[in-house]
Amino acid sequence: MSAAASLKILSPAKVNLFLRVAGKREDGYHDIFSLVQPVALYDEIFLTVGQGDGITVRSTDGSLPQGRENIAYRAAELFLEKAGIKKKVLVEIDKKIPVSSGLGGGSSDAAGVLMGLNEILGCAMSEGMLMRLGLECGSDVPFFILNGPAFVRGRGETIERVALPPYDYILINPGFGVS
Repeated sequence: MSAAASLKILSPAKVNLFLRVAGKREDGYHDIFSLVQPVALYDEIFLTVGQGDGITVRSTDGSLPQGRENIAYRAAELFLEKAGIKKKVLVEIDKKIPVSSGLGGGSSDAAGVLMGLNEILGCAMSEGMLMRLGLECGSDVPFFILNGPAFVRGRGETIERVALPPYDYILINPGFGVS
């Protein structure tokens, strides 16, 4: 690739239709069992890859970190490391999913970056490999790579696709976040 390549990615929010939290695991996470559904509320990611080295993250939401503390940054860094590629990556996030809303916006953005880099760079990493990389970034990331309704177990590593009838959802933002 000699010139910069760009891609627009829609990263969906998710809702947990039910969530059961079991005991705490030795790794510090909790075991969960949940039915999770992506919904039609999206962050828009503009991913640009060019010659050079380094990762830059920008967002329309000034509260998001722009460095390594940002999960989309870590996803880009991990992808490039595992692929053995040095490129300059710009991740611009037009934030529509409220931060700390439980809708998985950050995890969805990380999944979008992983899938987008895979496409732009022509790496042909399998869905399974992208899901394993995603799990290194965060527990919800593999679900967003699957891109459909699923039962999620463990800390997010066990995912089973399911078919659900179409539903309409009403999402209400109370105006404050919950970690």
